Amino acid sequence: MNSFIKVAVVLILTNMSVFCIHGVNAEAPVKVVEDCWKKETTQEKVKCFLSRSDLKDEGKQIIYNVIKAESGFRNIQSEIITNGVREDSHGVCQIHLPSHNITKEQAYNIEFCVNFMADKYKEGKMNIWTEYRKLYENK
Repeated sequence: MNSFIKVAVVLILTNMSVFCIHGVNAEAPVKVVEDCWKKETTQEKVKCFLSRSDLKDEGKQIIYNVIKAESGFRNIQSEIITNGVREDSHGVCQIHLPSHNITKEQAYNIEFCVNFMADKYKEGKMNIWTEYRKLYENK
């Protein structure tokens, strides 16, 4: 056999052995967690981190919509200026730093931000975001 065929046979046998390992009493295969940080866009990263959340689809969609409205998926400081002072909200979730015990670095961390917002959703505190109030409360 030439070397190409030998490699192909080894690969086939290896793959077959992986599938044969799981018998009737075998444990369920381990779920592979997607590396959200490898996603190209911030929007894709947000979707990926939301997919890891234990929230129901409705909660995930609400958070996604609020992030879209708050920052347009831009990891920035707020562009709102009041009386010459730029609002101290940061990251794709626009977390208002003076209102929470977190750092600026945490606010700019997309995974932290999505988890922070998911926690607020679970606590029934999404109304701390102006865009949430506009989207879901002022109807």
